[in-house]
Amino acid sequence: MPLAEALSKRGHEVTFLSPFYPKEPNANITEIVPEKLAKYIDETINRVFDINLRVQNTMEQLSVVMYQLGNDACEALYKSSKFKSWLKKTNKVDLLIIDNCFPECAIGLAYKLGAKYAFFSTTTVVGNEYDSVGFLPEGSAIPQVEIHSPNPPMNFLGRVSNELMILRWRWSHFQYAKKIDSMIRKSLLVPEMPYIEDLFRNVSLVLHTGDTVTDYPRTLPPLYVNVAGIHCKTPENISLSADLESFLSSTINGQEDDGFVYISLGSLAVSSNLPQSIKDQFFDTIKSFSSLKFLWKWNGELPKDIPSNLFLSQWFPQLDILAHPRIKGFITQSGRPSATEALYNGVPMIAFPILGDQDFNSNRINQMGGNIKLAIESFTSQELIAAVNTMVYEPSMKLQMKKLQTIFRDRPMTPVNTAVWWTEYVLRTEDTSHLRPTGNYQYWFQRRQIDVWLFLFAVMLVAIYTPVYLIVIVLRRIWKRNGASKRKVA
Repeated sequence: MPLAEALSKRGHEVTFLSPFYPKEPNANITEIVPEKLAKYIDETINRVFDINLRVQNTMEQLSVVMYQLGNDACEALYKSSKFKSWLKKTNKVDLLIIDNCFPECAIGLAYKLGAKYAFFSTTTVVGNEYDSVGFLPEGSAIPQVEIHSPNPPMNFLGRVSNELMILRWRWSHFQYAKKIDSMIRKSLLVPEMPYIEDLFRNVSLVLHTGDTVTDYPRTLPPLYVNVAGIHCKTPENISLSADLESFLSSTINGQEDDGFVYISLGSLAVSSNLPQSIKDQFFDTIKSFSSLKFLWKWNGELPKDIPSNLFLSQWFPQLDILAHPRIKGFITQSGRPSATEALYNGVPMIAFPILGDQDFNSNRINQMGGNIKLAIESFTSQELIAAVNTMVYEPSMKLQMKKLQTIFRDRPMTPVNTAVWWTEYVLRTEDTSHLRPTGNYQYWFQRRQIDVWLFLFAVMLVAIYTPVYLIVIVLRRIWKRNGASKRKVA
């Protein structure tokens, strides 16, 4: 949305299609919410990403569940009357900027409209992306996105598992592409469309939301542009509700408090659905810090007996909360938006990854010294108390977060201005193929030089086998000759 708003201000006609209804509609942007897609996302997300699946260690691998979501979401979009109505009256679109999480559905739309297309990455690079765009994965050093993503440096078996994970993503995507290709042709009436995997490679630009703090340093092609933290900004005036302001400004037993800790496990995890034992561990931790206040984003029914230093609400203005001068720490699921907002404001974190790319994000930031990582399925109240104590009262952690904040913010242009410049570059440049990797149209095994290594291995075998074979033949002949000589003597 920040990019859409910036483009709108520069005179571009912007249409924003999303399954989420806008909280603050923008009069200069046409927002379309396809009703069937919105309903599907609302019903499915809570079921597939139930927080208890993580607690019970029964959550499916992303490379299994996500492709079905992508297929079903595309079908829901194409069947939505609002989408059909918009498509019928739309004659020309110059550029589609597409969520990079399974973008094939919208790539087909771009083909039908004769438009260029760019990706906006809402996660780090996922396993299929390397081969779909055409560049090498760095599986020996960089872990793949998965539930329980590995943490570098990886040992030999870890590297084997990581490489197999990349290939599993690739195989799953190969199967998915065949299904989605057929759906696009039939639904959008484009039987002549090139294969969707070939169209994927023609992407003009990728607005990448990872940087060297939230993501591992990668060797990315020139069409990947860093816009990490594009949605982050410093509020001109921190605006809080009257009851929240009253809670934060009040004293605890007549004494001024040490500040507050903000708890949010994201928009998908429903805190009230946590097992009572885990909720009790959180409440016990909160009670043990009598001089700290806690704000908890709480979905669902509010519990009756809560600590007096805890404020529960179904929604908080998170950007304002994380920019508040009295915040001391953030207990988070480590989703990419939340993690980047904390880094932008220099707020130390305790990470409880639950789903998606959250293990990956928390591992990287933990490696950089920006969080304390705990497991929602196995932590104890003692561990959480120790983590809060370190996060709030250990000066070295706050100092390290300030260093990471400086790294994160220090760039030649703001992420929004960077995204706008490159978006307009694509619009004014007829062909951006010069930005694509040279391996764009190679087979997956060619990019990895597997055919070359097999050839060299074959040459090596021949080089070793041939002289050995010749030596064996010579020795056999000598043996036979010596044997014949012995028989004659006898």
